Amino acid sequence: MTVDYWDYVGRIVEARGHKLQKYGFFKDVWRAIEDGVNLVVLKAPTGCGKTEAVSVPFIAGLVEKEQRWASLIYVLPTRSLAHSMRKRLASSLIAAGVRNSTVTLDYGELIIVKPYLEGDITVTTYDTLFYTAYGFRTYGHHVLLPIGKVALSLVIMDEVQLLQDTTWFTMKVLPWHIGCLLDLGAQVVVMTATMPPPLEEELLSRCEELGHSYKVVNSADLPSRGRIKEVCIKDENLPASREGLCQVLKEVINEKPRLLIVTNKVSKAVAIYRQLIALRREGHLSKEVNVLLLHSRLRRAEREHREGLLEKVGQRDEPLVLVATQVIEAGLDYDFRALITELSPIDSLIQRVGRVARRQGTEGLVVIFTDEGASRGVYPDELMKISRKVVERNRELIARAAYEVSISSQLLGQVYTHELVNHLIERARIERVVRKIREFAEKISTQLAHARLNTAVRQHLLRLGLEVKCYVLSQGEVKQILKELLDTGEATLSLSGERLMKLRGNIVSLSIARMPGAPPEIPAAVVHELKGRRVIIVLEVIGKDRGRLALRARAYDAMPDKLVRYLTSEGPLLLLNPSYYEEENGVELGVVRPWGSP
Repeated sequence: MTVDYWDYVGRIVEARGHKLQKYGFFKDVWRAIEDGVNLVVLKAPTGCGKTEAVSVPFIAGLVEKEQRWASLIYVLPTRSLAHSMRKRLASSLIAAGVRNSTVTLDYGELIIVKPYLEGDITVTTYDTLFYTAYGFRTYGHHVLLPIGKVALSLVIMDEVQLLQDTTWFTMKVLPWHIGCLLDLGAQVVVMTATMPPPLEEELLSRCEELGHSYKVVNSADLPSRGRIKEVCIKDENLPASREGLCQVLKEVINEKPRLLIVTNKVSKAVAIYRQLIALRREGHLSKEVNVLLLHSRLRRAEREHREGLLEKVGQRDEPLVLVATQVIEAGLDYDFRALITELSPIDSLIQRVGRVARRQGTEGLVVIFTDEGASRGVYPDELMKISRKVVERNRELIARAAYEVSISSQLLGQVYTHELVNHLIERARIERVVRKIREFAEKISTQLAHARLNTAVRQHLLRLGLEVKCYVLSQGEVKQILKELLDTGEATLSLSGERLMKLRGNIVSLSIARMPGAPPEIPAAVVHELKGRRVIIVLEVIGKDRGRLALRARAYDAMPDKLVRYLTSEGPLLLLNPSYYEEENGVELGVVRPWGSP
């Protein structure tokens, strides 16, 4: 290495108030990147600075005027993580002394300016990366501009484990998508603290088939953090009743609690949150204890507000009880001292355990409720049965897996066997769709000069499900839109100023499972009554002009084919039925039961 990368890492971490810790795997990663290895797989525990390890070679190149890549593309599974990473990388540029460079955010949504992966550093999501690279976001589905950008970039794929679904579909097609990036010329780094062995094997096998070089970096470093002193296993359901919660809290809470409670379902998290508020009101919890709720079905502005509160509470070392769902499994840097969690797949569980005792010199306690019913409808039963057995057999190893990659890999290998993965794929009957997506990814590099009019693969390019992006408006605003729809057949919303600035913050996302060949179930939360008709209301952009955005609302019969039609094209929002966005005593609870009664 001709450049002292440690100097740049030091500047970045010290600007955040941390001390430089020279982990051994950093040099292994830097050597592989500088040697031009096409694919680098990095497995390192949380809290070891993986982001700095992989981003510093690019950042140093900007300062030293020795750029090897046109840009850095940093890819994450969710928009929330992408927003946090954009801020982190922007601060890294400042700390490193970079001038006149940009960090953009591109996540494929209804926004006035779409950068299409532009910028010296682009932070994006997995879906947006591949939909852009394959031309599905450009006029005529042409690919030369976005693929030219990707081909000249260093592509960092982080938190890859969060892409896992109940059928193993995404993990089955991802190696082919990554293979396409390698064929085009991109240098790719895939990193995680919990890499399922079947994914790693297929990824490396695909790389070999294509003739590309690869390097696996397994960190042997232990992060500078505390230790988990005890893992308790409870063969029962995590209680949501007042009496049951009181008993659980007595076992883990102290005068200054820093407690994380994680459930598998939003409805359960909300029920526990309500009880905790009641317990605090009745004096069973000190009034000084902050009680927060965090899940994926809150308005984005509200979720970001709570994440900001969480950061402030952590800095002030204030007492806290956070009730959350899977959203805390990555990107949450708060030093909890105790975790109460429902059973989840072993990789998910290790990520949850990793939220505890993050500060050096601290100790933590973990309580795992292993009743499998809590995960029904969220995770496959077969996966949960195996995970439960592995957890019960390896209680002591669970505590170490959060900060020792070798232990984490050992536990994941016991759960994610080829037998289990093949069973999930066969049960879902997705072999044909997997083959179709793989064939599509294989042919891209030989069809760069052609516009591809066949867009059939876009529905299942990376995931089997659909994401419904919903606009949250008040009861009064929705009534006015419904009235205009009845009178004229369409309604128009003109957004400017503060209202336009709040557009993104008033969006909430709902996930819908959709198996190939089967119609998706329409969430009741997006259905409205319009003169006896059950309709979905689609909002589309009809005009953009200097700080003003015009949206047109139209009503369509609430039929699955209508839903699929509008959700497989980028841009449209659905209008949320405001009855489903719940509040209590001025506190937003979010969309709690999108398929049932509010």
